[in-house]
Parts: sequence; structure tokens; C-alpha cells
Amino acid sequence: MLWISSSSWFVICLLTAFIHQTYVWLSWRAELNHKWWTRRFKKRGLVYHATIFFVLISLRPLTIIFLSISDMGSISMPRWVYWSGLVLMTVLSGYTIYSIVRYFDLIRATGADHFDDKYKKMPFVSRGMFKYTPNAMYTFALLALWIPGWLLNSKLGIIAGVLHHAFVWVHYFCLEKPDINKIYGGNKR
Repeated sequence: MLWISSSSWFVICLLTAFIHQTYVWLSWRAELNHKWWTRRFKKRGLVYHATIFFVLISLRPLTIIFLSISDMGSISMPRWVYWSGLVLMTVLSGYTIYSIVRYFDLIRATGADHFDDKYKKMPFVSRGMFKYTPNAMYTFALLALWIPGWLLNSKLGIIAGVLHHAFVWVHYFCLEKPDINKIYGGNKR
């Protein structure tokens, strides 16, 4: 795909995850501990952070799609497994993404509670997919990253989707959960 080998796309996929997670780590630490964004840019700090966040997060599925195209057909599975998995991942991730947009707010999903006290005062969301698990975003929405590899029967695409999903869980336990405890006090999730 685009004269880049599957193995190179795989490395690019992992790099996009690393770059995005590192950016979030640095940005959140800078804001939570030093108010780096808001001291420099006031209310626009969250907008600037969110813009960079959305550009980087958009690269994750995009590179997985390119990887999956370049590695298309490298794995086969029974049709019932293929269709069952595809439907399950699509429904779970689709409803979760809808729930994020409808009940959670996309700006809030960028870590807005690190920037603006308004978000710190909002209750945790418990509607839509969030009524089934408090962390629906990481549990189910990220299944969307598995779909390109699954859809195109790409072994490397599926592995990349799984790794991206795992990296976000590492982010949750190492960064976000401690931040939630610091921002909201005590163990909230």
C-alpha cells in the first residue's frame, strides 16, 4: 500500500500509538501539575490540546486501515467466526461511540477535566453504554481499531488493533486512573 511494506506499516501503526499516548501523557502532566496550557493560552489551551489530540488519534485507525490493506488476506477464519466477530465488534464499538458523542462529549474525552473546572464538577456518565461499564470508552469503543484487520482478513491489522487497544489500557492504569483519583479525590473508578 502506497509503496510501503506491511512490516513498515506495522511499525508506523505502533509509532502512531506511541506518539499519541506520549503526547497525552506529556500534555496532561503539564496541565495537571503546572497549568502549562491554560497559563499560556487561557481557555484556548483546551482547544489547542484537543486539536492535537484529535489529529493524533485520527492517525491510529488510518494507519491500521493502510496496514490491513497492505496485509489483506493473510489470515482466514470460518465464515461464522468472521461474521459473528465483525457484527459484535461493530455493534459494541458503534453504540459506545454513539454514547460517547451523545452523553460524554468528545471534548471531555480529550481529558478536559485536566484543563477546566467545569468538567471536574460534572458527574461520571452512566447512560448509554456507560450504564454497563464505567469505562465503556476503553472497553468497547476501541474494538473499532480491530475492525479493519478483521474486515480485510489481515493478521497484522488485527494484531495492531489489539496492541493499540492494550496500549490504551496501559495508559488508563498508569496515567488516567491516578489522574482521576487526584482530580476527583479518592478512588472513583
